[in-house]
Amino acid sequence: ELKQDSTEEEQDDLLKGIYVIRQFCIDRKTNIFLVREKDLQQNSEFRALVYRLMDYRIVHGCANALTHKSSDGTFQAFAVDIGSYAHLRKLKDKFTEIDVSGSAAKEKMRSAAILELKNFSHYVENIPENVEAAILSDDVTD
Repeated sequence: ELKQDSTEEEQDDLLKGIYVIRQFCIDRKTNIFLVREKDLQQNSEFRALVYRLMDYRIVHGCANALTHKSSDGTFQAFAVDIGSYAHLRKLKDKFTEIDVSGSAAKEKMRSAAILELKNFSHYVENIPENVEAAILSDDVTD
């Protein structure tokens, strides 16, 4: 669907962004990730990618101006809809899904994994050649 809805020139960047977020969330075993508001403000490419992924409903914005329990600054919280991704559903008890509509959601988000720009860059450097196949793969390792 993404390929049908997006322009050909943006597809590669979107697929890479999906791969990075997918891997980050699998590695951290959660559907929620935080991004420093400062990183979004100061890095226009990163901000554009995150917001394009929101436009395509790959990720959903959950909270703004959120503080983290152990890191300074303010964050935006984003969620990956696990129900949309069969490979994430396979993790069952190994994967913590925060119900963003739950009464304790914001408190749980305050200790969620932070997707720092340096982490993002690390994942980008390790994107496989056929990123689309990697995204669609059912091969999920611990």
